[in-house]
Order: sequence, then structure tokens, then C-alpha cells
Amino acid sequence: MELSESLENRFEAEEAPKRRLLAWLAGNLMAERERWPLWLPVLLGGGIGIYFWLSLEPPRWAGPAAIGVIAGLALASLSAPGSARAEYFETGRDLYQKCHATGTASQVFCFGFIIGIADVMEDNPLDGRSACIPKDATIQQIADVVIRFLDDNPDIREFTGESLAVQALSEKYPCTHPKKMR
Repeated sequence: MELSESLENRFEAEEAPKRRLLAWLAGNLMAERERWPLWLPVLLGGGIGIYFWLSLEPPRWAGPAAIGVIAGLALASLSAPGSARAEYFETGRDLYQKCHATGTASQVFCFGFIIGIADVMEDNPLDGRSACIPKDATIQQIADVVIRFLDDNPDIREFTGESLAVQALSEKYPCTHPKKMR
């Protein structure tokens, strides 16, 4: 084996962990893209700290250049595939799958989602509908109403989970007197 091949192999062996680390960091950074705005105060504070740490005044173009780079990155993240969009709305299909995932965190999410909507409907109409849920109704009973509605209506699961839960609860527990927004 020649000396140049030996040095090349050694260099590649030393660089491989760095490449894996950078790939891991980039993957995690992109996965958290929707949380980037939450880092803005941290970055602002860090920039201020660096400014006061410097022994010389930075050139006048450094501030606008940094703002341009940050704005470019922000625009690129908004237009990138997988950026935050309406995919965070639960559809009836999503809710149906979560509700039928027995004994999982998804099922807990399902119950919480349904009970959250039921709680709001107790005081305020949603989508123009009200529900007068009996005070003695259990969480399981309320969730079962929505789950049964989703079971019986597979053709409308494309709508939002919220609108379907509202429909199910308002049909099962109709109010004799319409509620007004509080």
C-alpha cells in the first residue's frame, strides 16, 4: 500500500464520524423546521452577546448582511416541502385511526381531542352547533358517541375531525334552547 493511499484512508476514517454528525444535525434541524421561530429570541440574545464581546466595532454592512442571510433562510424554509401547513389539522380519518389504536398514546390523544371539543361545546356553539351533554356522561361515553359516528360514516372522514366530532355530539345531545356565544 502506498503512502498516499494510507493517508487517504486515514483521512476518510477521521472524516466519517464528522460527516455522520453533520448529517444527523442537519436531519434533526430540518425535522424541527416549524420550531425555528422559537429560536429567534435565543439567536438575538446570542448576537447581542457577541457584539458586546467584540473588541472592535463590526463593519456597517455586517448587520444588514446577517439579516439578509436569516431572511433568505426563513423564506427557503417556508417554501421547502414539509414545512408547516394545514397538515396539522386532524381529519376524520386521522381521528378514526387514533381512536382505534387501543392502549396507545394515539388513543389517549383521541379521547383528549374529543373531550376538548365537548368541553368547548358546553359553553359555546362550534360550527353553528351546540351540544347539551348530560353532566353525568363519562369521558368514555362521550368518546364512544364520536367513535360510533366515525364508524357509521366512513364516506365523510375527509372532513376535519373537529367538524365531525361537533356533528356527532350535537346530533346525540341536541339542545332544546340554542346556546349563545359567551
